[in-house]
Amino acid sequence: LFLINHGLNLVPNDKMFLHKLASCLHDAKRYAEAVDAYDRLLLVSFDDATALNNKAHALIQLESYELAIQCCNQLLYTFWRFEYGYKNRGLANFHLGNYERAYNDCQRAIEINPHLEEAYLIQMKIFHEIQRPEDVLSVGQSFRESHEATDEHFYRLLATVYHGQDEHKKVIQMAQKCIEINPLESFYYLRIADAHDALNDQHGSIYWLEKGRALMPDDTSILIDLSYYYIQTKQPELAMPVIEHAY
Repeated sequence: LFLINHGLNLVPNDKMFLHKLASCLHDAKRYAEAVDAYDRLLLVSFDDATALNNKAHALIQLESYELAIQCCNQLLYTFWRFEYGYKNRGLANFHLGNYERAYNDCQRAIEINPHLEEAYLIQMKIFHEIQRPEDVLSVGQSFRESHEATDEHFYRLLATVYHGQDEHKKVIQMAQKCIEINPLESFYYLRIADAHDALNDQHGSIYWLEKGRALMPDDTSILIDLSYYYIQTKQPELAMPVIEHAY
């Protein structure tokens, strides 16, 4: 950031430096500052599609959904086949409870780019929110066909949907299916442990992390989480060797 700001001090309206500044702030999750940086960039290049799209994403992270929609509208007025603009507008509408608009925006994004996973995910969340489980699976099946996705990817997507809706038991079920297919992916053990924790079952978290550790003894993420749950369940004598192994 220092070098970027130094460059902007020399050339205040340089598009390359403004892009880099906004991207760095965005990647650092400093979303309010990123929005300001995108605004500076848009004063220089008012129809910059990437800047408009990323600004909309940052506004969504700030829960400024109406402003995000306005930003997407501005983007799509000129770049009407920019699929991420529809996806971001769909996500903002989803958070506002405008489910029909959100679904239609995501459908438009999928028509332009059938491989845009996030758009399917939003549609699945919509149907889960309005309690239409058969349509959750239907959209997931469409995703599987368009991506020629494996069963593992399909179940992982469902686990992501249920995780976002705090359906912890269903998260566990889907992640277990993933483990049956691919037992060497630490993410699934971590997801199950997190779900058990949300259900106030930290011993369940330990059970699954220990299973993961047995297969992946050097996986740092599993070791760190396992040591945490040992400490939470008042087993520091088990936590210490795990921490030492992790670091």
